[in-house]
Amino acid sequence: ASVTGEIWLFSFAKKTLQRIANGPGLVAQWSADGDYGVVFSSGANALTLTDNFAQPLLALPFLTLPDKCVIQSRRLYCAVPRQSIADVNLPDAYYQRELYSRDDVYGIDLRTGRSTLLFDGGQFAVDAVHLRQNGEYLFLKNRLDEKMYAIFLPGAFAPAESEPATGITQ
Repeated sequence: ASVTGEIWLFSFAKKTLQRIANGPGLVAQWSADGDYGVVFSSGANALTLTDNFAQPLLALPFLTLPDKCVIQSRRLYCAVPRQSIADVNLPDAYYQRELYSRDDVYGIDLRTGRSTLLFDGGQFAVDAVHLRQNGEYLFLKNRLDEKMYAIFLPGAFAPAESEPATGITQ
């Protein structure tokens, strides 16, 4: 968390390289199309939805790491620790496996900002990473047992017919 991270943007068309963000403990995850990002900085101890230039669009109402999120089909899915992690040395404690969490999983529709609880972690212990959506399912890896799991997505979070599902390989 004491190391300053940076996010750089390379323009193939202009052949330019531009630093667009920096900060201590900086971690980011971008959507496959590059339109949105989820950025965490230990300096702000916050998670923010950003545009493709890392400009803030929405301060997210929960604290988690970008590795526990995926942006797909204009939807943001995040595994959010049930316990408070505000006083933890993030992201270091998580990556060094000093911190394990028990997560709930939320979906946020980026068009409306509506948030929905998709999985209640009180019923089953999941420390979720590597989230991926495929059709009507959200797949994740549980760090607690190293197994893959799938969560069925309710109608509002399943992809519309005009949004094709992406392939998942095992």
